[in-house]
Amino acid sequence: MRLSTNSLHTVPRAASLLAIAGLVAALGTALGCDRRTPSAKAVTSSSAKLHTVMSPAAGGPGAETHATKQYKEVVADVADAGDEGLPGESASAKLLAAESQLGLSEPMSVEAMQIENEVSNRATVLQSVLSSWLAENSRAQAASLYDPTKTIADADQKAKEFDAKAQSSSKTRDDLGEKIKQFQSQAKGKFDQASTDETAIAGLREQAATVKATEAAKLIEQAAERRKSADKIRTEGSLFEAQAEQLQPQFREAELLVQQYQAQARTYRDLIKDMQTRDASKKEEVSAARTAAGTAASELDALVLEIAQTRAERLDKAYSAATQAYQTAATSISAATREDPALASAKITEGNIKQGLGDVHWARAQGLMRYESMLSRLADVQPALPNSAKYGEDAKLAKEAAAEALNAAKDAYEGAAGAYRGAKVRGEAKEKVDLLGSKLEAISQITAGQGLDALASLALGTFKPKEDAAEPSPSDETGSSQPVEQGQAVATSDEDQIRDTYANFVTALNNGDAGALASLYASPRPELQPLIDAQLTMVPAYVKLERAVKTKFGKSLNQMLGASSTGATGGAGFGDIEAFLASTRDSLTDIAVTDTTATASAPGDGDKLRFVKVDGQWKMSSAEIESATPENIAQAQKMIGILPDFKEVFDSLAASVEAGEFADENAFEQAFGLKMMPLMMKAMQAAQPDGDGGSGGGGG
Repeated sequence: MRLSTNSLHTVPRAASLLAIAGLVAALGTALGCDRRTPSAKAVTSSSAKLHTVMSPAAGGPGAETHATKQYKEVVADVADAGDEGLPGESASAKLLAAESQLGLSEPMSVEAMQIENEVSNRATVLQSVLSSWLAENSRAQAASLYDPTKTIADADQKAKEFDAKAQSSSKTRDDLGEKIKQFQSQAKGKFDQASTDETAIAGLREQAATVKATEAAKLIEQAAERRKSADKIRTEGSLFEAQAEQLQPQFREAELLVQQYQAQARTYRDLIKDMQTRDASKKEEVSAARTAAGTAASELDALVLEIAQTRAERLDKAYSAATQAYQTAATSISAATREDPALASAKITEGNIKQGLGDVHWARAQGLMRYESMLSRLADVQPALPNSAKYGEDAKLAKEAAAEALNAAKDAYEGAAGAYRGAKVRGEAKEKVDLLGSKLEAISQITAGQGLDALASLALGTFKPKEDAAEPSPSDETGSSQPVEQGQAVATSDEDQIRDTYANFVTALNNGDAGALASLYASPRPELQPLIDAQLTMVPAYVKLERAVKTKFGKSLNQMLGASSTGATGGAGFGDIEAFLASTRDSLTDIAVTDTTATASAPGDGDKLRFVKVDGQWKMSSAEIESATPENIAQAQKMIGILPDFKEVFDSLAASVEAGEFADENAFEQAFGLKMMPLMMKAMQAAQPDGDGGSGGGGG
């Protein structure tokens, strides 16, 4: 008995959700072409095609092209079938068409998002150019503020004042110099005259020495008179010389003032030259900055035009195509629900379609709000751009379009939330309802005038999903179970414990005790136990159906559908459940124990059974569970929520078989296919990878 996080085995060897979906997809062979309506045939062929697209193994190179081809073929098959079939068959066919149209819609949404990214990238470039516009205008403004006219005039006035002072001091200096020269000249004249007299005195004395005494006396007397005259003249010369000396300090002071005033005048004239040079440089800078700002304005115009053309010629068309595709899918799902209001998974599909449509409008609204914000920024920036008025007009139009898109998103999200609630689902669908509530609240705040602030707060997690009342877990539906007895006595050896675990598991399976099964099946990895427990809830119901079919029709469900399922699932078949259930403690053979793991062989299961030792107790396990990757676990967790639905279908079919409601196995196979179809759709939806903007992922 094996369970797998990859394929979610629920019965020996291959009872996984995708294997069951494969059975339904291949049911056409078991039903017989001559007994099926066109709608039933479309359901069979379409199921097989969608199974190849939505299974976990459907990825890889060329997967997108293959998926598109399969989706288109399903839509064509259902269209060709028309409404020729039972109501349930026709509704299931339309459901498949809606799922395929949903699959075709999602790449269109992705294309729109890619174009939005292109626009966003160009807007980033535009913001950089706008920064250049602002920077160059600031540079021009700063440079134009430099005006040295008054400073130059003041400096020139100061220079002239110092020139005047220098001239005045020069005149004073020159006048003093002239007086000094005059005194010096007068002094020299006196000194020269005194020297002439002194020479004459010396001659008189020499002459007196050569003449008679009387004559000599007269000569000496003349010499004495001459001496007095010479001394007086020399004294007068000394006075002139002293006067010249007295004027020298004043002369030197006047000279220093001349030099000082001339130096100060030169300083002011040098300052004037520097300011004139700087003024010329600033004028050149202003001219260059204004030229650069003009270039930036032209680049902004070109970028705005490019963005506007991309939005008009590519983005709007992409959004329109995606919207039309989702609306086409919505038409198909509406037709399916009209024909069969009880179609279980139709509400989920309707929710996915409307959510996808809402996501398209939501994304378009976000893009338009960003576009409006960009244009408003260009319209309001200072200094104003040449085309600011045009930007303002376009911003107003973008705001109006964003409001329309928001309202459309709101309507679609409300429809999606209603569809999810109508399906009475839990788990992932409940999370979708919560997320839609957050988006609807954000839309309300945006339309109330908060704009992109509300959008940003949504991205930051401001809007918390509303807390709903706790719902029962899948395990609650099975009821509580008492611990399984582990034999008459406590087993001592590993082999005995393994046999006891096996025997108790077979007993619990025969008794339909899911709780006991869960207590006997484990993984050495605690995080996987919830996955194991969830899978085991549907095993007893399947075993009950298997036995009811065997009793009624003489063959097991495995025998009735196994061949077709083998073809549909690539070789996955069912083991012999009856042989497994009839086995005993001693039926287990080839037990091999290695530390905390063991393997053994059992009737009805061709593969080796696997056991693990957890907290000293041996429990059944599987290699797939022990080697599960995070991707396997995530995939399994997404599919857990639909297991109770499989259990309900198995229980219902078993009760119908036991009540004799099916005349023959063909009638049972027909009913089996119709009941399994919605579950197959759920399984395929759950198997889809998560996406950011797809309708199936719940994101926006």
